[in-house]
Amino acid sequence: MVAMAIAGIVMAAVVPYSLRFYEGMERRQAVRNTVTLLMTAREQALATGRNRDVFVRPSTGRIWLGDREQRAPGGLSISVRGARQLNRDGVGVIRFYPDGSASGGCIDFIRSDGTGTGIEVDWLVGRVTQHSLVGP
Repeated sequence: MVAMAIAGIVMAAVVPYSLRFYEGMERRQAVRNTVTLLMTAREQALATGRNRDVFVRPSTGRIWLGDREQRAPGGLSISVRGARQLNRDGVGVIRFYPDGSASGGCIDFIRSDGTGTGIEVDWLVGRVTQHSLVGP
């Protein structure tokens, strides 16, 4: 009986922590996959000599390049800031050019508390970096 009580207490402490750990792991993987997608678009533009566009639809949490796709995990919303002239019908576009530059922009993965991770694309050299977002 005592062993069952101890096991119950341990489970009550471990299960919520495990869920937060899993959600954090999902968020980090989504950010890594998105960074990889953006860097792939840049490399393809350099290699083929043609523009490559990465599309972001915040309403569905979908980010894609051709047939490669990334979705924001549950509990996260995404926002995109890109060149106004490239965006269309609720879809943000980050374009990479054959000279290595980009249209520039940012994709933010945001938790319900306003914190999260931002992925920045530099317009001049097409560099992809990430940074932490602090809440309101």
